[in-house]
Amino acid sequence: MTDAGSSPRHLAELLLSIEAKGAPYPLRAEDAFERACSKLTARLARVIGDRGARTVLLRAVAITRTRFPFLDADPALGAGDCLKAPAGSLGGQDPAVEEALTSLLANVIGVIVDLLGLNLVYRLLSDAWPELEFPKR
Repeated sequence: MTDAGSSPRHLAELLLSIEAKGAPYPLRAEDAFERACSKLTARLARVIGDRGARTVLLRAVAITRTRFPFLDADPALGAGDCLKAPAGSLGGQDPAVEEALTSLLANVIGVIVDLLGLNLVYRLLSDAWPELEFPKR
């Protein structure tokens, strides 16, 4: 079991690391982000619907673009992808892209925390990643 902590940034880094390590082949930053984001938003959609989950993702993209304007991707829930971006268009392993996608996932988590609370986020994450252990609240 891995202690997950509670900072959205820490959680995002942890989820991206888990997804990258769990793949049978090396993942680009975009692929690790897609895997983590898709798992999280699929669980979120069960609670607030597809439109609600897409709205959370839209808000997180808007927040992230203030710091990373090159993040030119549109949320595309429902197609198995979190972001509509041509494969490789975000730059693969470019450190700025990795930072932008980590920030984007942290912002998705942060928006959910702001809207629904930390306990619900913990439940969504433990459903998607049962190996994580969260503080009892």
